Amino acid sequence: MRVFSYWTDGFRGANTWKPQLGVDQWTARMPDYRLFSDADVVPLLSLWGKEAARLFEEIRIPACRSDVARLVLLREFGGLYVDMHCAPGDCNKLSLVFDKLASCDLVIFDESFYSTIDRHTAILNGVLAARPATEILDQLVSAALVNLAAHRSAENAEGQAHVAYDIYKLTGPWMIWHELFRRTENGGELRPEYSDRVTLWPIDGDCEDQPVLTDRHNGYRRGDDHWTARQKTECLFGEPQP
Repeated sequence: MRVFSYWTDGFRGANTWKPQLGVDQWTARMPDYRLFSDADVVPLLSLWGKEAARLFEEIRIPACRSDVARLVLLREFGGLYVDMHCAPGDCNKLSLVFDKLASCDLVIFDESFYSTIDRHTAILNGVLAARPATEILDQLVSAALVNLAAHRSAENAEGQAHVAYDIYKLTGPWMIWHELFRRTENGGELRPEYSDRVTLWPIDGDCEDQPVLTDRHNGYRRGDDHWTARQKTECLFGEPQP
């Protein structure tokens, strides 16, 4: 199984920090590790219709592009997607993640098992593992594109002015959760149709004994370039700011 990441260039916040440290660490552990770019993603989007690639290319905030790209790339190639802030963890546990894909379609990493507050299914999308060509990923990509198309229409209706949005909900973990989980009295659980096809993998971001170590290379996630700051004032679509 391949381990891979995605990186876009040409956008504010993407071209001021280079992910070489993470690339070197993953390549040393996994020689077939690959860093994908927009040029790899755009042709694959034809599976979701003629407008999908254009919609993707008009996204101006890299984090949102990345949310879509990881799902598209997982659907095509399978394997383990890791954000550029991640580093390799325990080899044996990483092997167990890959072994799990022999019996399920998607592995979702969940922080809620280790939370000190009352959270349920606090899922990540910065680390995801999947089999290729699973229809679950078709569904997730489609849901993200529907959300994005609706927001682009809203911005266009306002003359390309800023319309409030949240990338976490449009394309991120919230979107994944609402496609695959259902609300319960205790918070939430996988929908019955996914109980045998999706595995929740407990992950503790503060522990070194994990298959993937998160929040290790954060140079691109700070200050005004972080998507949580940018989405408050910037349109999601249109020409990128210098």
